[in-house]
Amino acid sequence: MASPQPANTGSDGDLRYANLDDRKRKRMISNRESARRSRAKKQQRLDELLGEINQLQNDNNKIMRKIDGATQVFVGVASQNNVLRAQLSELTDRLHSLNSVLHIAQEHHSTSTCSSIDISHLSCVYRYGGGRKLDGGVL
Repeated sequence: MASPQPANTGSDGDLRYANLDDRKRKRMISNRESARRSRAKKQQRLDELLGEINQLQNDNNKIMRKIDGATQVFVGVASQNNVLRAQLSELTDRLHSLNSVLHIAQEHHSTSTCSSIDISHLSCVYRYGGGRKLDGGVL
């Protein structure tokens, strides 16, 4: 059978409670230190993220400025293209008109009894967009 255990004396109980209290206190200190490290790590990560936010906002602002500049250049080029297209249309019309005049002059020459035709008195002045003048010169 089991041998009877001696009764705990007061000093044994105090020592056991002291050991429990000491372990509890060490665990509490360890937990506090762990929580402190966790908070410090969390704060460091938060600081890193805030720095990254600032950097990304700066990068975004730079990109937006570049986009604005490129948009302004695009608008300028598009406007210039429109002017050039209008000039092309006007010059094409002028070419057709001059070709018609030349064709009529050639027909007149071929049906005429004289051997030559003098069209030096004809001249053409053409105005196109922007108020500038093209002088077609003598026909």
